[in-house]
Amino acid sequence: MRFDIGKNNNKYNNRRYKKLKISLLLLFMLYLTIPLYKGFFNEKNQNKNDLNNFTAPNLSQIQPNSKPLLIYQHSTITNTFYPLSLPSDISFRLLDGWTSKNVTITYDGVSHQKDWVINGTFDTGEVPWEYFTTEAIIFEYKPWVSDYIEMDVIKSYDNVSKGSYGYFEENITISEPLASNTFATLSMDYFYELGTGGPVSKENKSVFISIGIGGFEINKSESFLDLNEELWTPIDLDIDLTSINQQLPDNATIRAGVFFPNETDTGGKTHTLRFDNIQFSLWTKPNIPNLLIANDTDDKYNYDVYNYTNSTYGKGSAFIDESFSNSEDSDIIFTISKNDTFTEDFTIYNITITSEAVKAFNSTIEGQEGSRYANGIGITWLTESFIFIPYNYLNNWVEITKPNDWNITSILNGFGEEKVGDCTGTGFGSEKLIIPKGNLSSGLWKIEASSKNYISTGNVGVKNGLNFIKKSSLTLGDIFQINVTLNNETFSLTDTQLNLTIEYPNGSIFLKDDSLLFSNNTKFGNYTVGNNMSIGTYQVILSWTNNQSYLSRDKVGFIQFDFDVWHHTNLIAINSYEEKVSGEPFLMKVNFTDFDSNTPIDFATITYNSTLPSGASGTMVYFGSGIYVADMDLSGVDLGDYYFSFNTTNRYFENHSLTDLIHLKIINQSLIVEVPHEVIHVDANSYAGFQINIIGAISNTFITGGVNITTDWNKEYTVTDHLNGSVTLNLSTDNIPLEGIIKTYTVTIFANKVNYGSTSAFISITVHPIPAVVNVNTSIVDIKLHESFSLKMNYTVGESNEIINEAILNVSWVSSFNILSSVNNFIINFSTADLSLGSYVVRFRLNHPGYETAFESVYVTILPLEINVETITFNGTIDIDAGGSSSIRILLTEDGSGKVIENANVTYSWHFLFGGLFENKGNGIYEMEISIPESAKGAYTIDLTITTGDAELKNRNFSFNIYVSQETPPNYLFIGIVIALLSVVGVLGTLSLRSYVIVPRKRKKERIFQNTIQVFKDVKNIQAVMFIQRSSGMPFFNKNYASFNSKDNFLLSGFIQAITLFGEQMISGEMAEDSHKRKHKEIYSKNIIELNFKFFHLLICDYQSVRSLLILREQSSERLKKQFYMLSVEIDAKLGNKIEKFKGKLEDFEVDVDILLNNFLSLYLLEPYKLIEDASYMQFLKKGRELQSIEVRILNVIIAKTKFEKEFTLIQIVEEIDEKNVDKIYGGLHTLIGRNIIVP
Repeated sequence: MRFDIGKNNNKYNNRRYKKLKISLLLLFMLYLTIPLYKGFFNEKNQNKNDLNNFTAPNLSQIQPNSKPLLIYQHSTITNTFYPLSLPSDISFRLLDGWTSKNVTITYDGVSHQKDWVINGTFDTGEVPWEYFTTEAIIFEYKPWVSDYIEMDVIKSYDNVSKGSYGYFEENITISEPLASNTFATLSMDYFYELGTGGPVSKENKSVFISIGIGGFEINKSESFLDLNEELWTPIDLDIDLTSINQQLPDNATIRAGVFFPNETDTGGKTHTLRFDNIQFSLWTKPNIPNLLIANDTDDKYNYDVYNYTNSTYGKGSAFIDESFSNSEDSDIIFTISKNDTFTEDFTIYNITITSEAVKAFNSTIEGQEGSRYANGIGITWLTESFIFIPYNYLNNWVEITKPNDWNITSILNGFGEEKVGDCTGTGFGSEKLIIPKGNLSSGLWKIEASSKNYISTGNVGVKNGLNFIKKSSLTLGDIFQINVTLNNETFSLTDTQLNLTIEYPNGSIFLKDDSLLFSNNTKFGNYTVGNNMSIGTYQVILSWTNNQSYLSRDKVGFIQFDFDVWHHTNLIAINSYEEKVSGEPFLMKVNFTDFDSNTPIDFATITYNSTLPSGASGTMVYFGSGIYVADMDLSGVDLGDYYFSFNTTNRYFENHSLTDLIHLKIINQSLIVEVPHEVIHVDANSYAGFQINIIGAISNTFITGGVNITTDWNKEYTVTDHLNGSVTLNLSTDNIPLEGIIKTYTVTIFANKVNYGSTSAFISITVHPIPAVVNVNTSIVDIKLHESFSLKMNYTVGESNEIINEAILNVSWVSSFNILSSVNNFIINFSTADLSLGSYVVRFRLNHPGYETAFESVYVTILPLEINVETITFNGTIDIDAGGSSSIRILLTEDGSGKVIENANVTYSWHFLFGGLFENKGNGIYEMEISIPESAKGAYTIDLTITTGDAELKNRNFSFNIYVSQETPPNYLFIGIVIALLSVVGVLGTLSLRSYVIVPRKRKKERIFQNTIQVFKDVKNIQAVMFIQRSSGMPFFNKNYASFNSKDNFLLSGFIQAITLFGEQMISGEMAEDSHKRKHKEIYSKNIIELNFKFFHLLICDYQSVRSLLILREQSSERLKKQFYMLSVEIDAKLGNKIEKFKGKLEDFEVDVDILLNNFLSLYLLEPYKLIEDASYMQFLKKGRELQSIEVRILNVIIAKTKFEKEFTLIQIVEEIDEKNVDKIYGGLHTLIGRNIIVP
C-alpha cells in the first residue's frame, strides 16, 4: 500500500480519475436541473453528489462555557476498479481526520488462460498419449525418443484407401467453467522430412490436429504439398466455444497425425513426421487459493502482503485487518498482482475495495470546541456539530458520548428538521446517543439538552450581634453574607468552584467572588454595605460548575435571588418659621434628602397635616432638587400661631413622622423694602451711598418709628435711620475689586420690625477699578550674547501719574532675573547667560486691589558678538610706492569682552590678488605681506572677509584703502611756475595749484568711493548663478535673484558645455602665438570669458572641477570678475571632491554654496533688511548731525516703509528715493549698514 497525496502514478488510475471527474461534472449538472425537495441532501442523494466544498453557516457569536461532546462519525468507503492488466493499483480516498479499519478487497470475474493438454511437450515420454492407425504397415509408429513423438508413412505402397490415417490421441477433462473470453486455441508444431528413393508423392496426404468436445469435432489440416520440409512449423486452430454452445466443465479428445482424404499411393520416398508442443489453451474461472496478491508496500505498514482467498469459481477476496490514517487527505493504495507461482496469464473483471471508516471530533459552539449552558428555571445545554458526508462515504451513522444526567430534548439537522425521535440513547442514564443510518445528512446539527440543577438554596444573612440572620433588606453599615447549599450526593467536589455575582440595580457588576468547595454548604463574605452601594434592588447570582476548566464541565448549579439596600433620610423645613398676613399666599416648602449620601430624594410621597382651623392636610408636590411644596390658603385665618406635621414614605428610604416641623404666625402686615432698581456705579476706594424706604405691604405707607436694617456687604458700611420710613446706606469700596477689572456685586438688604416680620431686597453695585499704567524705560532691547540688561518701571494712576505703592509685579522671562523694588520703582536685572541668538519677549503684569491690572511687553533681541578689527601697523589709508611692499597686521577681538579671536579665517582681495590669506600669528593677531606691482598707480580698496566656525560671532567684512604713488623726479617746472605765478599773477598761480594738487586728491577720493560702492552695483547686476560639474556638464547648484527664467537647467548647462568645448577647439592652436599678448592681463583672464547676448550677459569661469556661470543684466565690472574667479577657486578647494563624485543630489551643495556666495559676491545685500528698533539711538544720530543728508533721506524712507512691513530690500529703497545720482544712495546705504542702523 502507498499514500499518494492528490495524485495516482498509475496510468490506468489516471484514466479512471479523468472518467470520475467527468462523471462528477455530469452529476453536478443533474443536481442543478432537479428541483430541491425535502431531505435532498440525505444520505441517498449525497452518495451521488460531490459535497467536498460544503461550507458551514455563519452563526451569531456564542462563546463556549462547557465541555464538548465526543462524536464518532461512522461510514463505509467503497471503490470498484476494472483492471486491464496486472499488476494494477486499487485505492480509496481517506480524508484528513478519518481512520480506516477492516479493509476488504473482493475480486470478481477472475480468469486464467490454461493449457489443458497433459504432456503436450513430451519431455518425459508419451503418456497419456495413445497411437491409432488403420494401416499399421503404412502408418508406422515410432517409439518415443525425446521431446517429441514421431511416425512414418512408408514408401512404395499403391492404392491406399481413402480415409486411411495414423494419429496420436489424448483424452482430457476441463474442470473449470468457461470465462467471459470464450476463445480457445488448439495448436502444435510439426517437423516434415523425406527419405531416399524414387519419385515423391504428396498428393492426397494431409497433417491434421483436432479436438472433439461436447459432441463436436473441430480440426485443422495441412496438405503434404504445403508442408515445410526439415523445419519445425506451427499449426494453430482458434475456436469460439460460444459458436458451438459449449458449456464447461466437460471432457475433450485431442488428436494429431496424418490423414489421406482420397485414395493414393505413398510414392518412392518415406515421409517422416514429428509432433511437439501440442496445446489446448482457453480462459476459465479458477477456484483455487493464493492466485492473487495485494501488496501494501508503504514503509509505515511493514510491506504487508495479503493473499487471495477463493470463494467460488472466478471469485475471491482478501481481508486486511489494519488501521490507516494520515494528517491530510490521501489515497490508500494497494497493488494487485498475480502469485508468481502461477505461470499462466490472469484477468480480473473488477476489484472492489471496501473499508469501514470512523472520524472522531468534538462538538462546537460557533466554531469553538465546547458546549454552552444557560441558567434559568432549569439548566439547558446547547452544542453543535457540523456533519459532512464525503463523496463515496456510505451508510453513515453517528455515535455521541453524552453525560448520563443529560436528557436530549432536541436534535435538529442542517435543514432544521427535528430528529430526536429517530435517535436512541437520548434519555437520562444513557451515555451513548446514536443517530442511526439513513438519518444523517450534511449540515450543522444542533443538540439541546436539559440537566439537573445542583444548587438547591441561597439567601442573604445580615450580622446581628454574634449571629447572621436571614434578611432581604440592608442599609448602610450592615455586614452581610451570601449562603448557598448544593444538591449533591454522588460526585466529588474536588476542583469544583462556586461563583458569586452581585449586580447593581442598573444591572452593572457590583461584586464578583468565587470559592473552591469542600462541602455542600458554602458562605461568601463578610461584605459591608458602604457608600458605593446605591439604593435599590440588587440581584444575587450564584453558579456552580463541576470543573474550573470549561473543557471538562458538564454539571451546573444555578440560583438567583435579590435583596434591597435602603438609606437613612432627613426631612427639614426650608423655613421652619413663617410670618404671614391672613389671606396672604403661603407656599410651604420642605427638603427631603438622603442622609447617607447627602443627595436629594426625588419623587417621594410626603403628606402633611396642620393645626389650622380648617385642619388642612394633603400630599406635597415635588419641585426638584429634593424640594417638596404645598400651596396653603390662609384666607380667614385669625391672628395666632399654627403648626404643620409631616409623614414620608419611599421603598428604598427610611420613613419619617415629624410633628410641628413648621411654625406659622399670622401677623398684621409684612414689610416691603424699596431699593434702587438701576445698577449703582461707583469707583474703587470710595463709598456707594443710596436711600431705601420701608413701607407696609398692605397699607403701602411708610413704617415709622425705626426699623432694624442689616446687609451681607463684606466691607465697612453705615446705616442712618431717619425714623420716618427712610434709611440711608453707605457701602465702602476700599481695595475692591481684587481682580483689577470692572466687577458687579449683589448686596442683600435685610429689614425686620416687631409685629411686622422680616423681609429682604437686593441691589447691584458695579465697582470700577482706578485706571493704571505700567511705565517702562524702553520697549526694545538689543543686547549682545551673554550680556545682562536692566529695566526700570513703575505702576501709576493713569491721569495723575501718582505712584501706586505695594503693587504686585509678575515677570515672564525665559531666563533668570532679579527684582529690586524701591519706594516708587521696580528695577529688574535680566540674565541672558543660558540663551542663544534670537528674539525674546519680557512680559510684565502689575496689579493692586482697586486698580486696573496693567500689562506691558519689552522685545529683546540677542545679537551675535561683533568682531572688532583693529589695525596695528597703520591708521586710515596706506600710502605706498609702486613696486614696494608693506606688512599689514590686524587684531581680532570680541566686541564687549575684548577676548581675542583665535582660528579665524581672514581672506583679502584687491585689484591684483584674489583670495589671499592672512597668517594667524596667535593671540588674535593676523598678518599678511602685500606687494605692490610696478604698474600699480592710484587708489585701491583691499576687502577683508573674516569668518569663524563659531555661530555666536558675526562674520565681518572689513575694508581699507591704499594709495599707490609713482616715484617721479622733482617737478622743477612746477616749482618755477609756482614762484613765477606767486610773484607775477596770484590768480593764475592758484589755478595751477588746483590743477596739480587739489584735483588729483579729489580724484583719489572719488576712486576710493567708487571702489566702496561697486559691490552694490555688482550685486544689482546679478540675475542668476549656476555651478556645473565641468567634466559632465551636469548642474549641481542654481539660484535666481531676478526675473531671469532658467527653469531648464540642463538645457542651459548643455548649451554652455557645447560652446565652451567648441571654443577650446578653435583657439587651441593660437594659444602659444597669443601668449605674449596676454602677459599684461590679470591672472583671472585665462579662466573667465564673458558672452554678450541680446537680453543678458553671461560670465563663465572654468576652474579645475567646476564651471561657474553668472547671468548678468549688463557687462560685468573688473571687481565682479575678480570676485567671481575667487569664488570658483574657493568652491573647488572646499567642494572639489564632492563635485567630482556628484550623481544628481543637489541638497549636498546648497548650504555650503550659499555661504560662499555671501562671502565673495555679497549676495546677502539682496536679502530682506530691517531697521533697528532703538528709536532713541536714531534720534540721537539725526539730532547730532552724525548722518549726511542723503543718509537721513534714506532713513526717512525706511521708517515710512517699515510702518506697514518690518522688512524691506535695498533695491526697493533705491527705487523709491528720488535721486539722480544713484551712487549717493549706494554710499548712504553703505554707511547705514556699517553703523548697524539697518541689518539683515
